[in-house]
Amino acid sequence: MTPAEALGVEALEEDDERLRLDLVREGRRLSQCREALDRALERLAETTRAYERLVTVAARAALEVARLRTALDSVQYADHIGDAYALAADALRYEAVPEGMPGIAGPANYTLEVQRARLSARERVLPSLPSGTAAVKGEPGAGILGESEPDVAPAKKIDGLKSVELCAGAGGQALGLHWAGFNHVALVEWDKDACATLRHNGRQWGWDECVHQADVRRWRPDGDLGQIALVSAGVPCPPFSIAGKQLGSDDERDLFPALLDVVDLLRPRAVQAENVRGLLGRRFDEYRAGVANRLGELGYVVHWRLLNACDFGVAQLRPRTVMVALSPADAEHFRWPDPALVSPPTVGEVLIESMRSRGWEGAEAWARLANQIAPTLVGGSRKHGGPDLGPTRARHAWARMGVNGLGIAADVPGPGFDGMPKLTTAQAALLQGFPADWEFQGRKTSAYRQVGNAFPPPVAEAVGGALLRAFAAGTAAGEAAAQSGTKEESCGQ
Repeated sequence: MTPAEALGVEALEEDDERLRLDLVREGRRLSQCREALDRALERLAETTRAYERLVTVAARAALEVARLRTALDSVQYADHIGDAYALAADALRYEAVPEGMPGIAGPANYTLEVQRARLSARERVLPSLPSGTAAVKGEPGAGILGESEPDVAPAKKIDGLKSVELCAGAGGQALGLHWAGFNHVALVEWDKDACATLRHNGRQWGWDECVHQADVRRWRPDGDLGQIALVSAGVPCPPFSIAGKQLGSDDERDLFPALLDVVDLLRPRAVQAENVRGLLGRRFDEYRAGVANRLGELGYVVHWRLLNACDFGVAQLRPRTVMVALSPADAEHFRWPDPALVSPPTVGEVLIESMRSRGWEGAEAWARLANQIAPTLVGGSRKHGGPDLGPTRARHAWARMGVNGLGIAADVPGPGFDGMPKLTTAQAALLQGFPADWEFQGRKTSAYRQVGNAFPPPVAEAVGGALLRAFAAGTAAGEAAAQSGTKEESCGQ
């Protein structure tokens, strides 16, 4: 190699070394940039979590302020009995909020303690009113949340709040409508265990005297029930479900015709019915039209809507088809309840207390895994098997939350338990929105079937509240129109 070539090679080696050093430096700078980006992303995530917590706190604060304002307004200013009851019920159900702000169905952690506190508070709001009455007036700040009781106007019977429910099951819809303010005078159910559940839990409200174990196709009231505000029904789902082969009117379990016959007999102010999502499918367009036509002949305007239970504080997706039918005067003012602004509780949040009640060491870790809402619970029918948490797809979803969906447990896990726990019937009921003290009668399969086929009480309460608001607005509009007509007549004279 000549000296010139050697110098060229040396120069190339120096260039290579400089390039290598430059690459090392660039690599270090890139690594530092990545670390800085990771720190920035972590700070952004922390900021986002803090913002979400702030939004939740702000929403709850606004909710509490709205509840207080509405409660006080209902005590001080409600002159119309229907308006007073709707305002008070809304305030205690966390739905009544300032004008322009969407309704809120419940706090983020819609616990059973909140439900019980709400019921207790409602009793304080209406301390001396008999069942089916509502008339509230008083001094500002008295009553609902204060120490002193409000001055209560003379109690006035409201026959318009009487209700009859068909296919009442274990009482999910009946309980929610009771929370909303309806007074059940007849609960019709053919299953003897479900009837026992209704009598056992509803004794405090006199349900034990109005439960009728009967086929709704043959049931008729023994005497005059007076003016009925609402006929509700949880008609059987199999005629419209995939599992039931969606036979519709060709299914012997289709009880919509029986519901319509009772509506024709009692002529209530409104009708409410719930069923599976499948009823809203195109397959049943003609069926729904037939129901609407029959109700239209009876003088009702019909609305259908798919409501998800998780939008109303229930730790479960559970989409349900809901139908309401009202007179034209009330239907003009009916608005479906708004979904909650806050997320529903997770399965872990709802069940953590029961999971650790017998000392299971893994309860907290399990609750962290069960950090989602539940798939839709399936109750099944007498024609298909024993209790479990649904088809294969649903059981896989349960498994991802650490739940064994192949059956129902007799009790919650105890010390030393290893594996995926099964849910108990009581735990399934909590996921449906039932109070913890709602006791289901009958053997395990029957009790779970009652739970799995139930309409979540919080959803029924929200729809019932919407009906009451439509009643109040319709009545007020009618009274205003009557007064206007009277004034015009006076001026004409």
